[in-house]
Amino acid sequence: MNITRLTITSNNQIINNPTQKRLLNRETGATQNSIIHTQKPIIYQNQYITDTFSFTSQTNYVEKLITHIDKLLKNPHQLTEKEDYAIRGIIQSALDTIKQKENIIGAGFHETVYRLNDKYVAKLPPSKNAYQLKIFCPKGEILIPQNQYSDLTTYKGNILLQVGDFKILENLGSHTPAGLPRSVKPTDCHKYYVHEYLPKFAQVSQENYNALLEDCGRLNDRYYTSGSYHLFDSVNPNNIVLKDGKLYWVDVINTSQNNWNSMTDILDIMLDTYSVGRTVHYGYGESLIHAKTIFKKIIVAGMNADIPVCGTSYFTNEIWRELVKNLKIKVPAKDVVNNLQEIYKTDSRELRVEKTVEYIDSLFKQN
Repeated sequence: MNITRLTITSNNQIINNPTQKRLLNRETGATQNSIIHTQKPIIYQNQYITDTFSFTSQTNYVEKLITHIDKLLKNPHQLTEKEDYAIRGIIQSALDTIKQKENIIGAGFHETVYRLNDKYVAKLPPSKNAYQLKIFCPKGEILIPQNQYSDLTTYKGNILLQVGDFKILENLGSHTPAGLPRSVKPTDCHKYYVHEYLPKFAQVSQENYNALLEDCGRLNDRYYTSGSYHLFDSVNPNNIVLKDGKLYWVDVINTSQNNWNSMTDILDIMLDTYSVGRTVHYGYGESLIHAKTIFKKIIVAGMNADIPVCGTSYFTNEIWRELVKNLKIKVPAKDVVNNLQEIYKTDSRELRVEKTVEYIDSLFKQN
């Protein structure tokens, strides 16, 4: 894919910058309409000054921002200086309202997601204020990325608009994460996991699990054309969500030279962790049958999608030991993994899935 990034020089000449082009290809792999202004914006008494807007009310900065997002997404174009400075000024002015606690939808290691309205959410580093964000600087470009993952049927993490550190994504609306919702108290984690999460995700159809793992396979296949693996972020369980009975991936897709999407990744975030860094130590309790159902659906989906059983994670053995213990499987974890890897070598997809079902059923019958 040819990618062009435009740089405005001091004498207003437009040049192609090969170095920036390569960096953009590595970071986003997308074609974008972008413009860099070398001139700094005018800020007076902490308030951005522009003759495009008259800022008279703190309450409608977010509404103005949403209006601009709508216009830009409907008509992507290189911005005039007035348009460029205006949207940066609106973001700066709206930031305090956006970052209020009640707007938080989810948080990860590096970014927090805030609700803008029913259509959009904003994602940005959680600890930075308007003057720390890369909005008013040459690196804080306005980008409308092309969705390079349009072939994925379960991915909802595509960035619609980016202004430096400030990213706009689709608002999924009401959904249930595979991890812990923010409303769950720390003392209620295991209770929620056993009584709410496991039964609900066990009811998801095999077809929807298949679709989730098929997208993992599509990303793995990109290695043979791009030279690096594209990976779903499988560290945070909240990166898989359930909406209207279907499973979706959210958050960014990373790249790696030596790892790939695997069944173990999905098993880990759906059956071995409550949230980032918090594992399920107390088993599945009365929802053991639901946990077994999820386990079986993930493995069958992985075999159907031709996804490797294991990746290269240092924690693979530990993950499988916890899974086998919590699922009350009497066969040693290393033997379960070895047997599944042998089944994975079966060329025929139908036969591979058939053998998988038989093997998993045999494991559970021993309980």
